[in-house]
Amino acid sequence: EITPGSIREALDNLPSGICFSVASGIPLLTNRRMYGLAEALCGHRFRNAQELWRELADFSPRNGIECVQSGSLPAFRLPNGSVWQFTRAELTIAGEPCMQTTATDITRLYSLSQELAGRNAALHAQHKRLKRLLAQIVRIKREEEILASKVKLHDELGRCVLAGRRFLLHKGACEGIEPVLALWRETVEKLEGSLVDGD
Repeated sequence: EITPGSIREALDNLPSGICFSVASGIPLLTNRRMYGLAEALCGHRFRNAQELWRELADFSPRNGIECVQSGSLPAFRLPNGSVWQFTRAELTIAGEPCMQTTATDITRLYSLSQELAGRNAALHAQHKRLKRLLAQIVRIKREEEILASKVKLHDELGRCVLAGRRFLLHKGACEGIEPVLALWRETVEKLEGSLVDGD
């Protein structure tokens, strides 16, 4: 048979902290876990759910307790390493508005989220390194293209200079200046074309 004592015992044996209170914060039913957590976090006995929520919102680290998440779902790491998250919800019981405040042990979830955040940071750093490497590859490729253009230009100008030198040294043996001038014109046109194309 269900009795007020059996309800109280079942509530006290819950692994979570729980408190049902009227809208003003006066507790109707609170389990042992919530009493213990509230006292550890606030430094005094739990008397009012609204006051508890305000104190959690304005929490300053003390006695080895650290706020690891603030806002609408505040979470705290206790000295033993466990992490507890607090939530609240409005309920209606027998037509009267009331509030349910719950404290849930999220130690494992918090640990996994920290591990995930660490991995995400490592991935972000790796992404930045890859981006820098890609930029270097593009720069090196561009420099290789410029070098290849310079070598090609050097070769073409070298042919023109050699043709001109041959003509000047062996005036009588060459067919005339026209082939030399044609070679220079062709080279100059290639250079102008390269400048227009942006090479």
